Amino acid sequence: MKYSYKWLKQLVEFDKTPQELADDLSCKSIEIENIEKFGGDFLDTVVVGEIKEIIPHPNADKLQITKADIGSEILQIVCGAPNIAVGQKVPVALIGTKLPGGEIKQAKIRDVDSFGMLCAPDEIGFGTDHSGIMILDPDLKNGSTLFELFNDTILDGSILANRGDLQNHVGIAREISAIYGGNLHIPDVSSARYTQENQENVSYIDVKIENIEACPLYTAQLIKNIKIGPSPLWMQQALLACDMKPINNVVDITNYVMLEQGNPLHAFDYSRIDTGLKQIGTNGGKKIIVRLTKQNESIRTLDGEDHDLPEGLLVIANEEAPIAVAGVMGGENSEIDETTTDIILESANFNQKYIRKSQRELGMATEASSRFAKDLSPYLAFQGLERATQLFIEICGGELVGGRVIAGVFSFEKKKVPFDFEKIKEYLSIDISKDEAIKILEDLGFTLAGDVVEAPFWRKDISIWQDLAEEVGRIYGLDRCKEKEPSVKIDPKTEKSLYFEQSAKRFLSSIGLFEIYTLSMLSSELIAKTRMADRYFEISNPMNEYDRVMRSSLMNGLLQHAVENSKKFEKFSFFELSKVYLPSENQEIPSKEERHLGFLVYGENPDEGLYITKKYIEKFAEKFELTLEIRDYNLEIPEYMHPGRCGKIYFQDNPIGSIYELHPMIKENLGFRQRCWLAELNFDILTDKAKNIEEKFIEEDSDVIYKEFSRFEVSKRDMAFVVDKELNKEEILRVILETDDRVVSADMFDEYFSDKFGEGKKSVAFHLTFQSSEKTLNDEEIDELFDKILDNLKNKFKAKLRR
Repeated sequence: MKYSYKWLKQLVEFDKTPQELADDLSCKSIEIENIEKFGGDFLDTVVVGEIKEIIPHPNADKLQITKADIGSEILQIVCGAPNIAVGQKVPVALIGTKLPGGEIKQAKIRDVDSFGMLCAPDEIGFGTDHSGIMILDPDLKNGSTLFELFNDTILDGSILANRGDLQNHVGIAREISAIYGGNLHIPDVSSARYTQENQENVSYIDVKIENIEACPLYTAQLIKNIKIGPSPLWMQQALLACDMKPINNVVDITNYVMLEQGNPLHAFDYSRIDTGLKQIGTNGGKKIIVRLTKQNESIRTLDGEDHDLPEGLLVIANEEAPIAVAGVMGGENSEIDETTTDIILESANFNQKYIRKSQRELGMATEASSRFAKDLSPYLAFQGLERATQLFIEICGGELVGGRVIAGVFSFEKKKVPFDFEKIKEYLSIDISKDEAIKILEDLGFTLAGDVVEAPFWRKDISIWQDLAEEVGRIYGLDRCKEKEPSVKIDPKTEKSLYFEQSAKRFLSSIGLFEIYTLSMLSSELIAKTRMADRYFEISNPMNEYDRVMRSSLMNGLLQHAVENSKKFEKFSFFELSKVYLPSENQEIPSKEERHLGFLVYGENPDEGLYITKKYIEKFAEKFELTLEIRDYNLEIPEYMHPGRCGKIYFQDNPIGSIYELHPMIKENLGFRQRCWLAELNFDILTDKAKNIEEKFIEEDSDVIYKEFSRFEVSKRDMAFVVDKELNKEEILRVILETDDRVVSADMFDEYFSDKFGEGKKSVAFHLTFQSSEKTLNDEEIDELFDKILDNLKNKFKAKLRR
């Protein structure tokens, strides 16, 4: 967010330069990413001029000749603007001024000399209004430069998600006051009524909230007989400094209050709320409904864009159609224009979840939505409405009619947190007194009652004592914390569960299976094809239409990859060892995670497919000395399994998985040309129940806890050799890596079977990586290591090098 330095100086007393303020805020509050000047240097030669005389131009009907007093002299300037009058104070660009539109020079306009230019707002960088000359405050001194009047510095801050209270100037002013101790001069909104009273006394409109979760609070006020026009110059400048375009006094007031107080507001044209409706119900048929969108609804927003609204978005509607996307942007069908005289001023509190959904679904991010997306306090809605009505009466000449609408079910409860000073002091490791800590908290708006601290209403992020410690620490200065060496107890034992997982993956890869990783979220379309819909969980707010379901099994993901692979390969086998998500007892959400091991075999001989799948499981069990048993499927067989070709996997008499051939109907749904076999088992159960043999998984050198990375260059070589066909990759790798510490890795990239190598032989090829921790290896040393590896392979496996 952009903060005006000049605005902040009005709200709080401090004597720091913009750079000093930015540095202190970055250390103690929010990061200031950029500091920039507002108002071009050309404003040095744009001065206040008072129009003393206006006469018609003798040679042009639409031009006038003015005499402008700039303090030091009176200038003759030709002007064509229709809104000038004697006595007005206006901006005068002197000769030589380099405006964005070009340099001002002495000119002869229709034979009349002109010595400068009277400026419209857009010509000097104040918005886009070119309808007439900018009219300045009549109390300004003739000849004073606009640079003196409007010069400002903008601080661009990055706000964290938990600090929505800082998305306004009052919020930052509070932080500055706490940092420097300066007095606050924020607008008085003490007359704001924080209440849950109903709207029985309101006769001008009915408000109905259909979804209290989405909109806990909706307040509104009818203001009649307002006069639409430009907002005051000071307000326009404040908006422009914060990158907001002035529109008119009504819109500008709502935006100004949002930038000042933090709660977005919206103004509806009262006469247009029920456009097209019959006069029904109470209050002349005028009704506001806060609801979720239905099928086939649309809206044209204030930016002129048409939006088809998906179901479930939060909108403000009349009885016929939406008139605003709640918390994001209003609709054209209820917008304020030059004919507006009566408005409904809205100040509400919307659930951040629904605002973020609207942002995502519609691709709209506005100043309002960025604030509601950070969880605002309902107090701000009352304060925003109070401050805005003050400004409407002052600037627009309106009058309040009837009471205020207050609808919703919300809580005024403030967060209360235990306060233990000694605990906070020890946690921060700072030398601070209790009185200092309490003063810091009080300066930030907290109140202390005994040993409990009550957070101010705007700090919804405060919940635990560590939050209080953070508040004290950041204002006191984290750079003042004492240095303290970290003391962490490290358990040198290898994580056996993790090692088991890594060992299993290495082994399964070594026996010919490819390892794959699939996504945790699946499409509903895939589940419909596989008929594996039991125990899956739909996500209520998916990122896209393809990721709608959380997996509780690996099978759908394996089949999804098999579909793609089957288009290019006649047969393949792969496995996955990953987490699935299951409900805990008496819960309908996937709150429990389990690691599962899944197998998929595709395209093998129909008589051998199930046997091969079973063989992979048996090899896995044999490798890790686990007793697994496959029994007949005596329960109701799921429709995705082939009847008679399926079984249950048991470990210690407990069912932990299943093995089966894919049902022909599912095979056809997926477009498979060949048959497919699958198996899945609970890997966590094996890990937990095999603890008595976990020592087998620990390497002999497990005492090595840390090995420093080498800073010397690596060298790479490839080696291909012929070995027995039955020899697996894991045995070859062990021999290669045990040759020398300088052989740091070996990766098999080719395995080729051919009779030309001899009966029962195959060729394998490896990428070898060499590196020393003491120096860069030269070619002779690498050749020596290469030969040493080959000798070991010859001695162990009778390997022959391929040339």
